[in-house]
Amino acid sequence: MKKRCVVAFAGHMIDKPSRPSPRFPPQAEFAVQSAICDEIKRLSPTVAVSSAANGGDIIFAEEVLKQKIPLYIVLPFKDKRSFIRQSVAYAGKQWVIRFRKVCTQASGLYFVKPGSYEDERDFEDNQHAVIFFALGFAAANNMRIIPLILYDDSQQEDGQGGSISFLKLLTGLNIEFHAINMAAIRAGLHPEVNVRDKGRK
Repeated sequence: MKKRCVVAFAGHMIDKPSRPSPRFPPQAEFAVQSAICDEIKRLSPTVAVSSAANGGDIIFAEEVLKQKIPLYIVLPFKDKRSFIRQSVAYAGKQWVIRFRKVCTQASGLYFVKPGSYEDERDFEDNQHAVIFFALGFAAANNMRIIPLILYDDSQQEDGQGGSISFLKLLTGLNIEFHAINMAAIRAGLHPEVNVRDKGRK
């Protein structure tokens, strides 16, 4: 019998219009949704944990909720309007509506700190908090943790706190993770999901 698990997620946001090379273009949303949905079904988590930026986070949250899995959302600061400005609204009004919906439907909504955005370290702290929340929940409930990352390892993050911050902490802690290859999705290939060895990038 498969041990119950907590899936902790991080994924790229939708590309900003100013991004010089595509990473998560808006037209890739359906393929990303399909890949995330398939992976959630395969992993069959008991509980899920993520943040709620546009793109990967919100898509993951929506798919988890569709499958009636308890979802815990961790945001970097308590001022949700500030988070929306920084990490949601630039992709369009529909993403703001989706953000509010997943926050309302989540089993729990937590904040790393009071107040609002100060600098990019807030987002790195948030990625770390998602992992440590999942680790603590798993330990307290005799579960295992399975991190899942949607990312393109051929491109650098735009700033601190993206999927790569999530990945760096996992490798530092020697935790195995699953990765959905954003480059393969962009290329129109079947979404490639890999289990990455501990300590490898």
